Parts: sequence; structure tokens; C-alpha cells
Amino acid sequence: MEYICTDCGHIFYECERKIWSDDRGEFWGRPCSQDESGCPLCGGGYEKAKKCVCCGGAYLEDDLYDGICKECAEEQITYENALEFMIEYNRLAEFILNVYFSSEFKIDYVSDKLKDELRQIYLRKKTEDLIFSNNIFFNAIKEYILCEKFGNGFDDFAEFIANKIKKEGVK
Repeated sequence: MEYICTDCGHIFYECERKIWSDDRGEFWGRPCSQDESGCPLCGGGYEKAKKCVCCGGAYLEDDLYDGICKECAEEQITYENALEFMIEYNRLAEFILNVYFSSEFKIDYVSDKLKDELRQIYLRKKTEDLIFSNNIFFNAIKEYILCEKFGNGFDDFAEFIANKIKKEGVK
């Protein structure tokens, strides 16, 4: 079992823990002590490491998003994954209208016809990025997914990727 130090981030195995005896005074006239353990480098606290489902790296549970590390989730931001995510989570209209075109539309309902039109806009902008090699549209996609001002987009995207990996496996 791997552990991660919560102070210095060192990854180690249980057998490598630093163990010491902490004097606790006396109890009924007898000296008392308690065995303590910590990181082998700094003596700090530690937690069990969790594995990233993509890369297999060891992380604290708080540093994983639905079992995926931030680096792997960011690597999964592609035109295709972003489009699938935005469609599945009903965010395509918000992205195209409010983020990419900088409008102030309040989006309560999007008709199927508008969804199809927005999907076509998305695909045209993707094609323009690829033809002109400028990545303007892709950078807007990444900003939308990673930016906190659009709610929990990154958490939702990581959840989407985790579900996709469960269905299809790691690619």
C-alpha cells in the first residue's frame, strides 16, 4: 500500500514509515508512551494514496477528480471530448453563445433545431482552427472547461471523462 505525506508530498510504502515512541507522562505511576508514525523524510502526517485511473500515479484523494488527476483530465480536453461533454451536460449553447460569441443570453431552453445549428457552428470553428493552425477556438474550449467562473465545468468534465473511461477503457 502506498502512502503520501500530507506535508511534503513524498510517496512511500507502509514499511518505510518513520516510527517513534512519544512519551505521554505517567499512568498510575508507570511511564506511558504511544507509538507514532510519519513520513520517512519529514515525519509529517500521511494518507493512503489513490491511483489515477488514467496514468496510475499516486495522489491524495482530494487531488483526484472522479478518480482522475488534473493532468490526465486536462490531456483529455480534445475537440471531440469537449463536444461530447457539452452535448451530454447541456452546455453547448452556453459555450457557443455566451463564451465564444461573448453574448449575454439567458439560456433556459434550447430547441433541437438550435442544438443542431450550434453543433454545426462548433464543427466549423474546429475546422477553421485546424486549417489556419491558430487554435483560437480550442483555447476558448479549454478556458471554458478549466475556468471556475462557468460553474463546476472542470469537475463535470472530469466526471464525464471518468464515466467514458469506465465504459470504453483508458485510451
